[in-house]
Amino acid sequence: MAPAITNVRPATAEEWDRCFAASDVATYFHSREWSEVWRDYTDGKLRPDAKMLEFDDGARVLLPLTHQRRLRGVLRQYWLAPGETYGGWLTPSALEPTHVREIVGVLTRGLGRLFWKLNPFDPLSPLEGPHLTEPDETMVLTLDGASEAIERRFSKGHRAAIRAADRDGVRVSVAASLDEWRSYFEAYEDTLRRWGDAAFTRHGWTLFEHLAKHRSPRVRLWVAKLDGEILGGALCLYASKHAVYWHGAAFERHFAKHPMHAALAAAIRDANERGLRWFDFNPSGPLPGVRAFKKSFGARPLACPNVRVRQGMWREAARRGTRLSPHVPTR
Repeated sequence: MAPAITNVRPATAEEWDRCFAASDVATYFHSREWSEVWRDYTDGKLRPDAKMLEFDDGARVLLPLTHQRRLRGVLRQYWLAPGETYGGWLTPSALEPTHVREIVGVLTRGLGRLFWKLNPFDPLSPLEGPHLTEPDETMVLTLDGASEAIERRFSKGHRAAIRAADRDGVRVSVAASLDEWRSYFEAYEDTLRRWGDAAFTRHGWTLFEHLAKHRSPRVRLWVAKLDGEILGGALCLYASKHAVYWHGAAFERHFAKHPMHAALAAAIRDANERGLRWFDFNPSGPLPGVRAFKKSFGARPLACPNVRVRQGMWREAARRGTRLSPHVPTR
């Protein structure tokens, strides 16, 4: 007999943290920290809302949800991770495909409007189905050997750039002050200017400020410096087996010093030495040059399609027992 869900309840902060820490396939985006950073960044418009699913066979599954109320609470938009980053379940239990079908049913039929970028590191993530509307992929470097062996997978041009940065005196360290984070944000503004309309996301300073002020060991901003000046950097986020290069930026005037090559090489070396399994370069959006840059570190593509569930307003309101005025717009 297939397992059945017997209870759906709010999860506690302690349960969320325990499930996140115990998972070998979690990314930082599954963490309570990430949801709370977005809560602070949006002044409470986005809120952590994790759910615990309890099965009749004893399995327990945490859904690390974040939600936003709309139309005075009539509608809720859910994300399995805010910022349109990887989402999925967290569990200390061994799951079977029959559990996954029940979980997917809750996510796609029981919540309303949902965005879910599938976790490419979870072998049970459902990579096909009627709700998959947007294909996407990330570039991933598997950390499975000595750092020197991993760096031999880098392209000849990348290896040359890393050596040139070292000869020129470029040094990489983890940002230790808010001023260093501000300098990095200035590099990001310079990057946005350079990309223009091709920039598919734009984040404000306060998002980086909240990440810095959390002082989390799972957040590291790797900055490349020359004579004390920040040239660029790579913002990496960590889980038990996974490091993700979530954000990067460099001043155009310093490209010849190869700050991004130096920062990423340092971050990859650190992740490997810490025993992580994956260094993830994150999806590249509509920027083929960025994808090619990542691929040249020896990274390979992994599918991470997007699930979008758009239950109609009237259907969702009926599910919640709410009466809607016919004058409320439905789009």
